[in-house]
Amino acid sequence: NGRLLEWTVDFGQSLPEEGLRKAIKNSKKADLHLAMGSSLTVSPACNNPEYTKLKGGKLVIVNLQKTPLTQMADIHIFATTDDVMSMVMKKLNLEIPPWVLKRQLILGNTYDNATGVAKLFVYGLDNGLPATILKKAVVHTKKMRITLDTEPMVLNINVGKDAKGPVSATVLLTFMGHYYEPDVKITYEIKTDKPISKRSLELEYAPHLRKWNCNVKDGSQYGLTPSVKSHISSQQWHVSKSNALSGHTSPRIWSASTLCIGEDGERYLVVTGGVGQGNYPAIDILHVASGTWKTINKHPFKTGPRWGHSATVDPSEPSIIYLIGGWDSRAQYNDVATLTVISHDKVSIRSLKVHGEAPSPRALHTATHIVDGKIMLFGGSSCSGGPYTYYNDFYFLDIRQKIWIPQGSDGLPPCPRAQHSAVFYGGKLFIVGGNNATTRFVDVHTLNLLTMKWSNPKSTGDVPVDNEALKYKKFTVNAKKHGCIIVGTMMINYGLGTDGSIYTVDLAGVETLQDVKSIMWVKVGGQFPAIECNELIGVSKNSEGSMALTIGGLIN
Repeated sequence: NGRLLEWTVDFGQSLPEEGLRKAIKNSKKADLHLAMGSSLTVSPACNNPEYTKLKGGKLVIVNLQKTPLTQMADIHIFATTDDVMSMVMKKLNLEIPPWVLKRQLILGNTYDNATGVAKLFVYGLDNGLPATILKKAVVHTKKMRITLDTEPMVLNINVGKDAKGPVSATVLLTFMGHYYEPDVKITYEIKTDKPISKRSLELEYAPHLRKWNCNVKDGSQYGLTPSVKSHISSQQWHVSKSNALSGHTSPRIWSASTLCIGEDGERYLVVTGGVGQGNYPAIDILHVASGTWKTINKHPFKTGPRWGHSATVDPSEPSIIYLIGGWDSRAQYNDVATLTVISHDKVSIRSLKVHGEAPSPRALHTATHIVDGKIMLFGGSSCSGGPYTYYNDFYFLDIRQKIWIPQGSDGLPPCPRAQHSAVFYGGKLFIVGGNNATTRFVDVHTLNLLTMKWSNPKSTGDVPVDNEALKYKKFTVNAKKHGCIIVGTMMINYGLGTDGSIYTVDLAGVETLQDVKSIMWVKVGGQFPAIECNELIGVSKNSEGSMALTIGGLIN
């Protein structure tokens, strides 16, 4: 019943006197004062850099916008703190450990021998206090399958009186999704030999790997697997048409698709824009759990229909899709729109005003979410009164600050291209394939986001081949886009070569490498339709596995 206190200092509260006194004293003695990620407008802390300058020291400011002390600074670096500190740590030969999300769960059960009822329970802890970290838990036994989506998450299970031995159950845990955490399936034995049993599970999630690790505090062994399984062997692949789903999505090419979590907590696959059969489709939304399509007849850009644009989701705001660029029958664009999925049949659309040095108008580029609210745009093409121009420049879109930031790099970048694929794994951006006016590429380039250095790994194994020369026509773009996704540690490519095959690369371990020297391709056996200009989306459908959807395209 005491007062609830916090460790932070809010506006209107005073700084600790002793800490402020020491800060002023050391500011007056310092040879160099670094002000990073601060507007330098909140007194009295904002006065400390001035003390350093008045005593003859240097002042360096790192901030995306100007500050009241910018004119006083010896250097003002207009960049994010993370970007600058990454370069500083590289210069000092110091490694920045990757950030890991930690979660603690209590999973257990009570058992009443008189009634034969076991109560299974699961809840989260944060520093020893109960915390809401789960969206739902699906409990599955031989006799039942129940979803718990409200707290307390408790389920009565009739295991019988005088039950002999534990009862096996699986618990599928769905987290809030702020970091795109995959579901986790835990095998749990319901104990009947004592009134109460419980275990503390300590989970660690690496956002850059999209992978969970689990430790059980008392040393017991639990089965822990991601709910998404990557089935790579030829015997485990099968092809089915989308008519296995309810409803339909309009035929199209050059659309932009992505997964998201709506404001209603449901998972959706959203397909926007593209060029259809004599029409320009708007928005189609697949409800993943039910496999049902719905169409929303509105275009996300205020100029009307759009194709060749990109669609990207920031995991911290999984209901918001960022749509960038593209073209229509009149021009190419570099604008940004947001599409917020509220429910299966309701969305909110708005144009986003972005500052900074924007990329030139273009289409058929890639826009890949990296970390910390940053989307990396690479490549693309445009046409303005002459032959198509192809790009190999790249920009960060900081969606928090709403600013474009052009980027430089070391090493040899990919040659200019469009209709390529880009995926992020292990701290590295992978650029795969693409084409320009005359050449169809099947190469791979990687960019280390810590060192900002490109590498071109050597391809071994079943290397995809391209035996088709592109026929160049002025003012014409060849429809040769392919699909690429990450499932677990596996990079899966569909449509990269000209034989309609699926090719995979196992990326396990690349997070430990500064430069990726080589990759091994594996060609997946089986019969697949040869689809050009498709998009490949990996969808976690249920606890039994996953599916990969190809969206749109041209069937040869």
